[in-house]
Amino acid sequence: MIFWLDELEKVNRDARLWLNEVPIESWCRANFQTRPKCDMLLNNLCECFNRYILDVRDRGIIDMLEMIKVKLMRRLGRKRRICERIIAKGRERICPKILKKLEKLKDESIFYVVEYSGGPSVSCHGHGKTYVVNMMDLCCDCGKWRLTGIPCEHAVAAIMGNDGDPVDYINECYYISTYMNVYSHYINPTEREELWPKPTEDVQPVKPPAQVQKRRGRKVTARRKEPEEIAIAAAQKKMSKKATVRMTCQICHVEGHNKRRHTQGQNKRKKGPSEGVQVDENSTCGETPLEQV
Repeated sequence: MIFWLDELEKVNRDARLWLNEVPIESWCRANFQTRPKCDMLLNNLCECFNRYILDVRDRGIIDMLEMIKVKLMRRLGRKRRICERIIAKGRERICPKILKKLEKLKDESIFYVVEYSGGPSVSCHGHGKTYVVNMMDLCCDCGKWRLTGIPCEHAVAAIMGNDGDPVDYINECYYISTYMNVYSHYINPTEREELWPKPTEDVQPVKPPAQVQKRRGRKVTARRKEPEEIAIAAAQKKMSKKATVRMTCQICHVEGHNKRRHTQGQNKRKKGPSEGVQVDENSTCGETPLEQV
């Protein structure tokens, strides 16, 4: 890790100083905790939930919570029905997506040669490297097995070489029964606001929020972009509301107007210096060929 940080410092010293202030457990997979069984380095969970409530964020607090509750009620019911259909088939005990990942790992495991020592540790050779797989502790030198709970390609090669089934070595968090227990609870519907119980005299009423003056214009709902995202968009010359790319006419190839505004751009150049516009003498925009005179 120190080697790669030193290499990063050669490229950008500020980036190295910034990483020194961030806990290494939050951005380096080698230091991730193995209990959650997740190797993702992205914040996709919050992004997905933000997209999930995108159409209710601008509502009032009561309407927003009610709509989120209805969304969660539908989601829990839909997930529970999916589990019931899978259990009714009775063919798999592992979630389907995990089985697809396992099939890809089986295809990758054929490139490794396994050497058994007679003990719990197995040596796996392939692609110019050697990995040690511990069948007792369910771990591998690459760290993927312990981090995700799914046997890596090295572990799959060792398990299948010993006439075993890799499905038996998958963590129980990927079982369909565990998935069913997660979505076994439900949210009860509530009555409409008119039927809510009235507060008693002992309960202090909630004061309404202070009056806030509304701003003019349309409410901003787009996500605020990071400075690096704006720089990347400008480098790729993407069209934006800030007009980072100037339009060019396809007829006269002059910047400042497009093909639809070609006539207006031609009239501006014909006004002359007296009107504050410089005439382009070398431009042939709007001229008629001599053959047509």
